[in-house]
Parts: sequence; structure tokens; C-alpha cells
Amino acid sequence: MTTMRACLQFVDELTFGRAAASHIGRCARKTLAWRPAFRMALSGGKSPLPAFHALTDPVIFPPPFWARTHIFLADERLGDPGHAHSNFRSIKEHLLDLVPIPAANMHPVPMRPDPESAAREYSDILLQSFGGTPVFDLVVLGMGADGHTASLFPHGPLLAHTPCTVAPVPAPDLEPRLPRLTLTPLVLNAAREVLFLVLGQDKHAAVRAILDGNRELPAARVDARPQTWYVSPPLSAATTQ
Repeated sequence: MTTMRACLQFVDELTFGRAAASHIGRCARKTLAWRPAFRMALSGGKSPLPAFHALTDPVIFPPPFWARTHIFLADERLGDPGHAHSNFRSIKEHLLDLVPIPAANMHPVPMRPDPESAAREYSDILLQSFGGTPVFDLVVLGMGADGHTASLFPHGPLLAHTPCTVAPVPAPDLEPRLPRLTLTPLVLNAAREVLFLVLGQDKHAAVRAILDGNRELPAARVDARPQTWYVSPPLSAATTQ
């Protein structure tokens, strides 16, 4: 079955961020109307930062929502706790420290010297939180210019057939060159909804290839439905022909 991807395009980072945050707020409102908790996996990098900033607006994401929201990581760069390249550190600084979310509702990846041990421990955290294979209400993903998403890379293990929920990934050939953990396709594709946030013209070729049906790039293999892509700046004429 072909994955249907809605693509919304924005002329600047401010409107991109507020629209993405509003999308997240609507998803939380819909979920919390009939479930006790809203469970969301977030990504690091630069693309989600405008959305994180907008999510601090209580009109977009009301304070009572935060008490029932649980935050997990789509992937993490392993290193010392609090290191500069940590996805959780970025999410915490740009969002979680600025909103009334209980500390118990934050679920960072354990920083362990051994990636295999860290993966097993985070898998256990997910199992305990969900009571089984995790089904996120929303997964927020970014994408690199090479088409990678989370820590699923074009020339790395795509983990398409692994039964694991979390997998270690060797340090990729791009900065920062650190080993990582990632949610696997098993988990990403089980999500109730996926939101891709793609900021930067250098990613347009990969976006267009995926929208045109490319199935080789890692981001194209995320086939959870519904799936929405927010892109800024708008796709140029060169990538839409």
C-alpha cells in the first residue's frame, strides 16, 4: 500500500513553527479527549526548534496538557550525560524547561558506555511505560539532506526487519560522529500519527524524491498513517519539476 503524505509548505520559520506546534496541540487535544495520557516521541536537530519555541505558548499547548504528556526520544546521540550534542539536552533547553511538565513525564535515553546496554535499558523503559510494544500517539521526526530520519541512515543498518523497539547504531559518517540509539521502524510505523518537520532548502531534493514515490531513502520507509510533512522554505521550482 502506498503511504499518503500530506505536505504543507511555509515561507518562514515563524509560521512553520507555529503551524507545527498547532498541529501537535490538536493531536494532544484529540488524544486527551479519550485517553489518560498523550505520549510523544521527539527528535533533536534544528528543524523542530521553531515548533518547540511555539509549543511554550499556553494558547497552543495549554498547561493542563503538559501534566498528562509524556516525552520520549526518537533517537539519541550517546555520550556523557548533558553533552553538547545530546538530543534530550536540546529538547529540554528549548522546550521542557520552559513548560510545566512533571519531571516524571520526561523519559530520556540512559547514557551508558555500551550502546547495546543502553538500547536494552531504553527498551525496558518503553515496555514499562506502554505495557507492551510502544504505540505513540505522535512521533515528530526530522530529515537530513541525505534522507536519513531518527538515526536510520542510507548507508547504515535500516533495521527494517528487526523485532527490537530500540537499536544501537554505529557512529555515522557525519557530524557529530557519535554512536546512537534509535527507535526502529517497528515502532515508528506503529505510531498513530507521524509529523515530519523539514527545515532547510538543502533537503528539498530528498523531500521531492520521497513525495514522488522514492522508497529507498530511510525517511521514505516510515509508512505510519496519517503522516504529515511540514516544509520550509517552500519547495523550489527546480525540485518540483
